[in-house]
Amino acid sequence: MMKIEESIKMVSQEVPYIFGIAAQVFIEEITIRAWIYTKESNRKIITADDVIKALKNTSKYDFLYFLLIEDNQKL
Repeated sequence: MMKIEESIKMVSQEVPYIFGIAAQVFIEEITIRAWIYTKESNRKIITADDVIKALKNTSKYDFLYFLLIEDNQKL
């Protein structure tokens, strides 16, 4: 998926497809995790706070949680 050799000018045609699938799986997982917090609050709409809570409580997304908190403080 990564182009290490600078002499190689093109990456495989499958790479964009693979990245698309990876992005879809990532978005689905975050959405499902955020939906849990939405339901706990008896709401039907996922909010940014739900997404932040979902990221906060999932260690594999720690890097995103800290980015979101940093961005949120700028607002």
